[in-house]
Amino acid sequence: MPAVFRKKDSYQHKNYYLINNLFVVESNDEMTWLLSSETKKSGIYTLQKATTDFGGRKWVAWFSKETAISEGSYKFRGLPGLIFEIEDTGKNFSFKLLKSYKLKETYNTRDLVENWGGQTSILLTQKKYDKLLLDNFNNPLREFKEHYKKNTDPQAKFVYNNIEIKSLDQFHDLSKLAQERLRKNNNPLELDKAIHYPSK
Repeated sequence: MPAVFRKKDSYQHKNYYLINNLFVVESNDEMTWLLSSETKKSGIYTLQKATTDFGGRKWVAWFSKETAISEGSYKFRGLPGLIFEIEDTGKNFSFKLLKSYKLKETYNTRDLVENWGGQTSILLTQKKYDKLLLDNFNNPLREFKEHYKKNTDPQAKFVYNNIEIKSLDQFHDLSKLAQERLRKNNNPLELDKAIHYPSK
């Protein structure tokens, strides 16, 4: 899941992804909520149920009108109160408010999130980012293999997935393992943005 920055009181997001380099994809993620009359208690708060379709999944949220903050976890916002809980109906993702407190100051996250290893983020469209993911799938160990080929230190050890690499021939099978892992874990929160990796 990416690190997400949202412009205050808007649905404008910057999504930061780390794949060898740091990339940022901008998105507008408006959502429409359906409010229910169903309520429940959470400590001293009365929570009201609301539902929405977002990112290819159906979501159930519980929010409180007693808190005049129209925000929630990840990209979820727009309800008349703070979202305390939200979960997709398939129970793949679940968020719950554990603690809320006001910071004494606004902290600069530029060196923590917007930069990586001294490198600033690279702006991509969603289409170009999807292509990057697919290219990475087709050759998942490309950079690792290049480092191995260029190595001139006979004492250097190269290990991938607890397997020591002693010849270039091993990269074929290891790439297959990496691809299988990518297929297995291809369940992003925004399911409609999942990459359709080639079958075996």
